[in-house]
Parts: sequence; C-alpha cells; structure tokens
Amino acid sequence: MLRLYIVRHGATHANAAGRYQGWSNTPLSPEGERQATAVAAHLPRAPTAVHASDLTRASRTAALAYPRVRAVTDPRLRELRFGAFEGATVAENEARFGNRFRAWRGDPRRVRPPGGEALAELEARLVAWLAELPAAGNVVAFTHGGCVRTIVGLLLAEPHERMRRLPVANTDVVRVDLPHGGAWRVGPTGGQPLELP
Repeated sequence: MLRLYIVRHGATHANAAGRYQGWSNTPLSPEGERQATAVAAHLPRAPTAVHASDLTRASRTAALAYPRVRAVTDPRLRELRFGAFEGATVAENEARFGNRFRAWRGDPRRVRPPGGEALAELEARLVAWLAELPAAGNVVAFTHGGCVRTIVGLLLAEPHERMRRLPVANTDVVRVDLPHGGAWRVGPTGGQPLELP
C-alpha cells in the first residue's frame, strides 16, 4: 500500500497578514519554525521518501520535521503562481485589479493572473509528480495550501469548487492511502478525520 502524507508548510508573516505568496520565497516566521518542529509527531518516523517544494517555507518545514533526512526538492510542488497578485491581500488586489482579479477568483482553472498561472497548469504539474510516486511505502510531501487541496481533489476526483472550501491550516497533515488494486482513501489529518466540505 502507498500511504501519502501531504503537509502544508509552517506559518509565515505573509500568512498572518493574509497576503498571497505564490512563488515568492518567503521564510517561516518564528511560529512557523515551531510548527514545523512539532508536526513531526504526526508523521512516520522512517518514511520511504520525503519530498518538498523548493520554496524556502516548504523545504525549511521539511528540514525541521526531518532533521536527519534530506528532502528531495521539486518545483512541481510549488504553490500556484499568483503573478501580479503576490504580496497583496484580497482587498488590495480588488482595489488594484478590479474585475480582472474577480474574474480569476471566479474561474481560476482557466483564468491566469497577470504573470501567473491558471489552476489547470498547477494540476498538470501535480499530476506529473503523482505519476512518479512508488507503488508502496510511506511518502511525505511538504507543500502549500493550494497544492494540498489540489492533490486531494485530484486523487479523489473531487471538483475544485468543493476542494477550495477545504480548510488547510499551516502544518496540517492530510493522509491519503492507495491500497493495492484499490481506490485512494483519505485518512486522518492532525489526528482527526478529514471531512470534505
């Protein structure tokens, strides 16, 4: 059986301020560093493999959770690229971009932020990453909130409209199992059952 643990990175100052980060290489805040160390209690002690987005906030979370394991960093695990929307809040983007920002929020699968990528592009790179996972073992992936929702949605064939409502806090863990010859099953997150919205 393949058991996949998908972990959102620890908190950043941008998270606390409600700012889009995307591909901005923001570091963990002191709280994020504490979260990254604590999340190890919810993860396998001897994973088959550890993967991480190459952005600092995710790779640093992996390093603190697994100080003796070198994570394989992969840009395919990066957050959606928000382009011109990065570094700003929802209110700031609405004031600056108006209908263009609202159009993207209404249809992120097809509408691309200025200088960014559409959700369909994020899905394509995550599908390529998933295709390379081993058939069995415990794999841990440190990534971003949008990626957590997207991966779970892809594996369970759930629509984005439903998955975007899934709350994923910093260092939340979602476990998804693939039994031999079976279908993907969502397991507990942070010790609690994951309830899809």
